[in-house]
Amino acid sequence: MYGLNLFVNGEMQEVVVDDFFPFNDTPEVDHWAFAKASNDCEVYIMVLEKAIAKVFGSYEAIEAGKPHQAFMMLSGFPSDIIYSNRINP
Repeated sequence: MYGLNLFVNGEMQEVVVDDFFPFNDTPEVDHWAFAKASNDCEVYIMVLEKAIAKVFGSYEAIEAGKPHQAFMMLSGFPSDIIYSNRINP
């Protein structure tokens, strides 16, 4: 079991998840269904993704999520994306 403190709608909320992660075992794929563990077997990103999916109701609900949204859930501070059309030389 893992417990994470995430900011949901500006309020800190403890989210508890287990360590059963979706796995796609079809012969063509045969790996984790969503986020992957690192080569060092670090699973923190899979735990974080599962906790956020739990808050939003499903993995499908967070499929098109943006990194700044995850940062806001981790820090509790507003986060945004700044786009630039500048081309670096």
